[in-house]
Amino acid sequence: MEQPTADEAVAEALSELEDRSKTEIDLARCQLADEHLGSLCQRLRACLHIEKLDLCGNRISDAGVGQLAELLQEQCPLRELRLDHNNITDKGVARLAKALRDQRHLAVLSLSYNPIGNDGAHALCEALSSSMSLRQLRLYRCRIMDEGVGVLCSALVETSAPLQLLDLGGNGFLSEGTAAIALLLRHSESLTTLALQNSDIRHDDDILSALSDSQALQVLDLRKNKVGDGGCVRLADYLTRDSTLHSLDLQSNKITSKGLQCLLGAVAVNDTLQNLNLQHNELTEADSHGLELLAAHLRKNQALARLRADLDEVEEALANAKGHADAVNRRLSVSLVRQDRTVTPMHDKAEEGFDFSYWSFALGLAVGALLHASVRHFWK
Repeated sequence: MEQPTADEAVAEALSELEDRSKTEIDLARCQLADEHLGSLCQRLRACLHIEKLDLCGNRISDAGVGQLAELLQEQCPLRELRLDHNNITDKGVARLAKALRDQRHLAVLSLSYNPIGNDGAHALCEALSSSMSLRQLRLYRCRIMDEGVGVLCSALVETSAPLQLLDLGGNGFLSEGTAAIALLLRHSESLTTLALQNSDIRHDDDILSALSDSQALQVLDLRKNKVGDGGCVRLADYLTRDSTLHSLDLQSNKITSKGLQCLLGAVAVNDTLQNLNLQHNELTEADSHGLELLAAHLRKNQALARLRADLDEVEEALANAKGHADAVNRRLSVSLVRQDRTVTPMHDKAEEGFDFSYWSFALGLAVGALLHASVRHFWK
């Protein structure tokens, strides 16, 4: 089936606007250019029921963003605008930010994979300083360096902006940027989700120390960094005292079995963490004592619902652990990925945010195996 042309996609979207039960327009990856937005914006001015507009993966430039900015200035009731993977620069963001100053509706803005740079970050500061509606800002791979990260975080701290989700992953910031993010963590009362995938975060970065002072953080995405076993020690110290974090993603962080045991030791006393991802680390060498400790930690925790790791021995540890049936009854979902299996990365699209899309590991077979082992252990 041939993909519709940009004109055909817009025409179809316009025809669907008559349906007042429809609240979303999806024009992602439709080859739209600036000239296609005129008729769409004109119709949206009269369609007060549309809350979400997805324009990701098109050819929209600064001129097209200008038309969207005019729409927002007229208090269009859009709540979510997604513009990832377009050709938007700091000039387009400046027009968008100006429209957001007095916007009362837009809650989600996603600009990932656009080269907005530090100047674009400066422009967004104006919007963050005055907008009381914006709750989520996604800026993955936007070429924002230390200066841009610094001004963004400072604006969020100084104005007490009610932002709840911030994605700054995949940018080029270094130590000054991480220090600014650490400052934000220590002072923000609203930030619940922080995504820093692929940001060269290391075990001694100030961000890991600042976690202990965070007040509301629930989701932390540190995929594809360099946390290592040293970082696990600091994270474990944080987890033993934390009472807010629900999800921690440490995929691809050069963590070994030593770091795993340190983390799970903290998990044993933490009663809020529900999702832990340790996939694509270096967890293939675990001795029998370490596996016994792993199983013991998992039994003690009453909150952890999902654990994901590249470690075949985890299966054995659970199957042979005393009391493992309790883990099954608590619906602990252990997703194991063999080293020879190809796995699709969980976050190569920043616009999806921090999303736990877990593979099931033959759950029915696993439950059966665990119960079988339980019966054998009982009769021993």
